[in-house]
Amino acid sequence: MNKENYINAINEFNSIKSFNMLLPTKEAYYEKLIPYTDDIVSLTQELTNLEKNRKCGLFNIKHSNEICLFVVHINQVSNGIREYMDIEYEY
Repeated sequence: MNKENYINAINEFNSIKSFNMLLPTKEAYYEKLIPYTDDIVSLTQELTNLEKNRKCGLFNIKHSNEICLFVVHINQVSNGIREYMDIEYEY
């Protein structure tokens, strides 16, 4: 994975418009965030499914909260508030 893959994964995730992941405020943060690329790609599919279900009247609050926690974590790393952490999410 590289910076371009990471940016593409973020842009694809953000295109769903449910949650918004930020790109890093400093170039040095990419090094900490690139390892999350595969997780973001996977989460994008999960979010797509969650949105399809939501539009049909089905909503999974636990799943939504897990996605939100992951997005908050990515945004904190992107802004230098939190260091990279190997966190397990149930998405």
